[in-house]
Amino acid sequence: MPPVLVAMLKESTKAGNKVFDDANLRKSRAKACAAEGLGVQEPVDKAGNRRYTGFIIHDLRQSAMRNLAKAGVPERVAMTISGHKARAVFDRYHIVDEADVLAAMKRVVSAAENAPKNLIQNSESVKVVPADPFVGD
Repeated sequence: MPPVLVAMLKESTKAGNKVFDDANLRKSRAKACAAEGLGVQEPVDKAGNRRYTGFIIHDLRQSAMRNLAKAGVPERVAMTISGHKARAVFDRYHIVDEADVLAAMKRVVSAAENAPKNLIQNSESVKVVPADPFVGD
């Protein structure tokens, strides 16, 4: 765990506070998230039962995967940290967005601009292929 998180947990437990309420983690998490504006608890029946919608624990797992990938951590290492054993599950949490694609394209352009000129073919030796193989010759 990051040192800042370890320090926060140590401080919390020194004060006698529980990090997690093991009696009913789901209800206490929902109540805390609603109090912080991360979700909403709505009454669903006369007995006082409530339904929570909003931020969930798996959102943290997805954020962790994105942060690990953006930090350059190898995917197998990230999978070990998160506990993902199956590649398909890891891929479901490691979301690629438009910003990721744009950043990749900028890296490609930068690499091409900085490539030694003797490695780049001249335009006369490059054959242009149509996008649709059935259009034109």
